Amino acid sequence: ALDRDAIPTMRVAAGMLAANAQAHGAEHALFAWADVFDNSREAGATVLDIALEEPPPPLVPASKKTKGARARARRPRQLVTMQDDGCGMSEKTLREMLGGLGYTDKDSESTGKHYGMGSKTGLMRMSPQGVLVFTVKDGNWAVGLLSTTLSEELGLSQECVFFCSWQLRQQPGSPPTRTMVTTTTPNNPLSAEARQQSLQVILKKTCFTSEAALFRHFQLIEARHASFATTGQRATSGTRIVLLHVDDTEHDIHAWQDIEIKTAGDSKWAHDRSMRSFCEVLYYCDDHVTPTMRISIKGIAVEPRNWDTFLCAPSSVADGERVARFTPRGRGGAAAADPGPSAGSGRAAASKAKSRIATEAAGGQPSGGGRQYEHGWADLERGAPDKYEMAT
Repeated sequence: ALDRDAIPTMRVAAGMLAANAQAHGAEHALFAWADVFDNSREAGATVLDIALEEPPPPLVPASKKTKGARARARRPRQLVTMQDDGCGMSEKTLREMLGGLGYTDKDSESTGKHYGMGSKTGLMRMSPQGVLVFTVKDGNWAVGLLSTTLSEELGLSQECVFFCSWQLRQQPGSPPTRTMVTTTTPNNPLSAEARQQSLQVILKKTCFTSEAALFRHFQLIEARHASFATTGQRATSGTRIVLLHVDDTEHDIHAWQDIEIKTAGDSKWAHDRSMRSFCEVLYYCDDHVTPTMRISIKGIAVEPRNWDTFLCAPSSVADGERVARFTPRGRGGAAAADPGPSAGSGRAAASKAKSRIATEAAGGQPSGGGRQYEHGWADLERGAPDKYEMAT
């Protein structure tokens, strides 16, 4: 009989994810985020919240010179978090998601073709020094740490991922407590030693220096679920991703109500530079179709772009109950008249307008006057006089 365990397997070098993180394209950093957003959507999430958060306070006093210096080096100034209310993951699923290349159990007929690479390379594009993924599934907790630099720092020849899981235990006459999973089951395939060693690495090499600091993020998944505010019932599933060191050479996480891409350069398209504008067009929306997942950035909901309104009435942009009318400027800076398709212009004119503006929105060159359409609230809120002329 074939002993499959005795057959050598492919090795993955410690720098492999770092090298492939650039596969999302140097000019399109937001595509890396989109791969992670898609995972939430495909997990059945109705809410995805992107926020900034202070790191947990260090246990080692800063006055301790040697340990304090190392702690400060690991301690980021601010964390970026992404939290959803999807189906969550067991330890087994989390291990396959973070620790496997090319593995996927997604239904390609309903969610499109998958390669088992996007989320891992995407996360390393956002935060190459480390990402913690917290997930709740059926009341059980699991966390995974992925870092492109940590394996090399620890002197490991292969890419390593660190996992730990906890379960709820109820003793008669005592309140329920969380204890580390010590058994190996189909849903918890790791050994107790692997979990213990992983936990030591997480507590030593990240800004989370205690189990209590880790537990807080599981509790946030449970408490921030939509049902908790109305019924008081804690969630039994969801995922929270913590980016430990967002690449600040590429991202400006302190932009007002937004996260901006510094490397987008002089791109004229708002969805290249602004996460809020990017999320407006990420999932299709019209008068009859509404995205199944609501996205918020820094506590402010993203209004999905209604393409019926956008394509048929290019001079109007609805933002809730407010409608801002603006006239696109020509390349020379002079205001370009654009009355939009009139009621009497018929189907042909409306179709022509849709085709022209769709080409411009997709990044193509506009036909006719070289006009720039950039219906992104990130630009409108800031007021970009070089691109927009507010109409009275």
